[in-house]
Amino acid sequence: MFGLKKLEKRAKAMIFLTLTGGVGLGGYANRDHPLMQKILGIVRDQISKQPAAPGEAGTGKAILESLVERLDPYRKPGEYEVRIEKIRLDDKEFRSGHTIDLEVRVVKYDAKGGKGIVVWDAKATGGRPNVAGRGPISGEWADQPFTVDWKEGDGFDIEIWDRKGLRPTKWFVFESEDDGAFPLRTKTHTLDTLADGKAVRDPSANTIVLKAKRIAAPQTDGKPTEAVAGRNASRGGTRR
Repeated sequence: MFGLKKLEKRAKAMIFLTLTGGVGLGGYANRDHPLMQKILGIVRDQISKQPAAPGEAGTGKAILESLVERLDPYRKPGEYEVRIEKIRLDDKEFRSGHTIDLEVRVVKYDAKGGKGIVVWDAKATGGRPNVAGRGPISGEWADQPFTVDWKEGDGFDIEIWDRKGLRPTKWFVFESEDDGAFPLRTKTHTLDTLADGKAVRDPSANTIVLKAKRIAAPQTDGKPTEAVAGRNASRGGTRR
């Protein structure tokens, strides 16, 4: 049984980390750090062993549950609102002088497997024109949030395209990892390879910044998604 004294000790330790910068006050800044994941895992495990009791709203257990929820808010299944705050690409990956019409689409892969489903496509909103050789290639879609329903095991790809010309080119694919948390959580993700699997020149120069929040419990009405993804959508050992 996880006693009150131990709960209070854990809470004090986590509050200390928060106050000293070990965890961002926004609830997500360093939640992916291995040390923080270990601490959160231990606390969640111990909380699950503590039997619920009526009238304990002010106990250490309740306080810890609230604290864990704040520090690690992406573990619950449900509907999430996601924004692509910014994509930044190294223009050295493109031919100098080439005009790029940057667009993205998000493909969801169900935990049960099968083909991907396109849940959001920026094509309808217009591209983000850039010219290679003039600095980083970038695009922002922060004003166009989209929603996705997620449960543990579901995965997502974010495909980054150049739609300029007669033949669109897929340059990058961000493939989410299944670590038990919502894959499109708030974070700056690094794009370390090209869509064909080749290494980039500078692994730190290609990033996608996502911002997400849980807005509802899991969908139960069979809400349809947009469309089955075509090219490279099959979820085999690799999605590329």
